[in-house]
Amino acid sequence: MEDFADRINKLEMKVALQEDKYPIQRVVGQIERSKTKGFCFSTRLVTVPDNYYNLSLAERANILACNQDQLCKAILFEDSNVTSTDSQRTPKYYLVIVQYIAKISSDKLKEFIQKNSNKYSPNKSK
Repeated sequence: MEDFADRINKLEMKVALQEDKYPIQRVVGQIERSKTKGFCFSTRLVTVPDNYYNLSLAERANILACNQDQLCKAILFEDSNVTSTDSQRTPKYYLVIVQYIAKISSDKLKEFIQKNSNKYSPNKSK
């Protein structure tokens, strides 16, 4: 007969396995809802190996069945000039998606942020 501790361990493992499944199901559900609302027109989800980010760009492109120049990365930038009181009106973070073969111009990004930061202010006259 199984003792209580073994039963608890098995149950915890079963729950952990289920929890691992739900995040991807939630993402798939969000994508499907976006498609039905017209926000997204096509998708293709690919399961990649655990070492995906250790692979070369050519190997990643092969797994994704795309050209190497189509691969993108997302870079999160923080506007360190935004204070906690500003953050309700002005974004503190910017997510930039760029192809691996492209370069990010920090000057252009800074110019964009400065030019657009006032548009988030509720006091700005239109």
